[in-house]
Amino acid sequence: MQLQHQFSKAFLLIFTSLILLNNGIFASVNTAPATVDLSAVDFEKAGIFKLRGSWDFYWKELLYAEDFTQGSVLPEPTMQLPIPFTWNQVDSAGVTNNGYGTYRILMLLGANYPKQLALNPKTFSTAARIYANGELVWENGIVGTDENSWAGGYAPKLAVIEGAEEVELILQVANFNHRKGGAYDPILIGALDVMQRDYQTTLWVDFFLLGSMLIMGIYQLSYYFFRKKEIASLYFGLSSLSIGSRILFAGNYLIMNIYPDMPWELFTKLEYLGFVIPTFTIPAFAYSIFKEYFHQWVFNTLKFVLLINTLLVLFTPLAIYSHLVEINLYLSILIFLYIVRVVYYATLDKKPGVTIFALGITVLFVSILNDQLLNNQFIESEDIVPFGFHFFFFSQAFVLSYRSSKAFTTNELLTEKLNKTNANLEVTVAERTYELKRKHEELTSSINYAWRIQQAILPAEDKAKEVLSDCEYFIFNKPRNIVSGDFYYLDRIDNKIVLVVADCTGHGVPGAFMSLVGSRLISEIITKNEILSPSAILAILHQEVRSMLKQATSGISDGMDLGVCVIDPKHQQIHFAGARTPLLVVDNDDFALVRGDRMSVGGRKMDIVRNFTSHTIPYQSGAKIYMYSDGYQDQFGGPKNRKFMAKNFRHFLLENAGYNMEQQETLLAANLIEWQEGAKESQTDDILVVGLRLP
Repeated sequence: MQLQHQFSKAFLLIFTSLILLNNGIFASVNTAPATVDLSAVDFEKAGIFKLRGSWDFYWKELLYAEDFTQGSVLPEPTMQLPIPFTWNQVDSAGVTNNGYGTYRILMLLGANYPKQLALNPKTFSTAARIYANGELVWENGIVGTDENSWAGGYAPKLAVIEGAEEVELILQVANFNHRKGGAYDPILIGALDVMQRDYQTTLWVDFFLLGSMLIMGIYQLSYYFFRKKEIASLYFGLSSLSIGSRILFAGNYLIMNIYPDMPWELFTKLEYLGFVIPTFTIPAFAYSIFKEYFHQWVFNTLKFVLLINTLLVLFTPLAIYSHLVEINLYLSILIFLYIVRVVYYATLDKKPGVTIFALGITVLFVSILNDQLLNNQFIESEDIVPFGFHFFFFSQAFVLSYRSSKAFTTNELLTEKLNKTNANLEVTVAERTYELKRKHEELTSSINYAWRIQQAILPAEDKAKEVLSDCEYFIFNKPRNIVSGDFYYLDRIDNKIVLVVADCTGHGVPGAFMSLVGSRLISEIITKNEILSPSAILAILHQEVRSMLKQATSGISDGMDLGVCVIDPKHQQIHFAGARTPLLVVDNDDFALVRGDRMSVGGRKMDIVRNFTSHTIPYQSGAKIYMYSDGYQDQFGGPKNRKFMAKNFRHFLLENAGYNMEQQETLLAANLIEWQEGAKESQTDDILVVGLRLP
């Protein structure tokens, strides 16, 4: 509580001070004469200094040297203003942010004046010209009297002045879109050679800082690209790049040396994005390190503020989004105080690296506060955020290196422990693998034996040739596993061909057991009971399955879908009944799909008696019939990994019915392979398709 009370007092003190500064502490106008006496200055020894003194200011006038030499009446100044001093700080004479005016001052250099001087005007908002003794020596943007004749700009260059005992400086300034018009920065003055050396030095320093920021940012983003979990590297890299961009768009305006024709509007938008992005990425970096001490709503609010700031910069004019500098100043203070809170609790928990982080973030905050105060003209200073961020970076690089080193050490220990565990596991795995292999071989051997039993009970190839001696046929039987739940039954009684195609519940071993039960019961019904009515066969089979599996009491719900077809070649008739299984008849150019009843044999339903529908279909010699389980049509595959579907399967059979039966079987197999490979799918279910060309 005591610490939070101290935070509150500190915040109120800073906040109140900034409001007072922003509301006129600098608003008093210096009434000193518009003359500055530099005659006692030794420019060779004095180096570079700020040009102090009050200037005569003429509001809504663009004056030149001849305006002060011709005629007997000199223009009357509106007031006297110091530099730096923006127009929004003036509370009189109708001076506003938008407009234009002229500044004038006389520099008295004396008899020992230097041969050449240089001025570094830095920033005027947002277009300016400087005349020295009537000669234009410096210009940025286009000075005009309205928005149509004016254009903003920045000029990163020195104004060279020829020495004289008295130098008249006339400064014309115009602004029509920034929240603050007038002079932002003090004018620096010095001997030309000294100013040039200093200017080149600052350029090299800026380029060095820019290069460092780019390297930092690219390295951290690359690290994040390869390790997505290191979200701290993402925010740190973005902070490096965004603050690095400030070096391009502030101070010496390096971007103007690289791209001198950059549009003014694009320049200002990129400049302000360099302000608003770090306001999110820097606290987000802190969030990624000390997430457990951050409130999620604070982080979400910062993301929302970044979105609003970015939208304002991108889609509003400079007159609106230029206010973001001042807003982000107060926001930076709030963020810093919140991070102090986070660091406090992290310190209590003795989090590694928290002390170094606290030192780095404090130095960075002071540098950001300095630059924000400078940009809002609360103080006279220099841009030091790049230096603050360099300190912050190297301090956090130590923290990140420590974390990585600790993680690496932990990883080594875990790896060593894992290697020992693996050594023990290898023996255990080898033993268990041998045991599993042995059991697998036993199970496979049992399944293969079950397959031999199934093959012995179900119709053999010789039986099919005997029964279908006067028919052309194919039997496409493709189990999903070794043994199958699909089966067929063939017999010839009283010169009538009996064909049954069945699909038992499940597949593999359970389906195979049901196929043995079904095959045995069907054989007894047809041969022993001498029943050849398809509907009667299905009805009796239903009762027998329920009785054999005790489905009334056992809870066993297995059953089968099947079709029974009795072909009478003498009268050229087909008698058919189906339990959820159809019959497809192709006779010359016509075809008929005879659907079975919508009920299975056996199964969950408790009804003991089921009556199936019997169909009689006449045919001509050469007609073709097809009976099949649902395995082919339910197979997944194709470019969209969908079922083949019953409609497509019937269409495929009809499309290829003109081929002989052997060719049709080959086409069925090839189409199945192609369909499965389209989606890299394995076989879904047992598949059985029987086709006959009738005599």
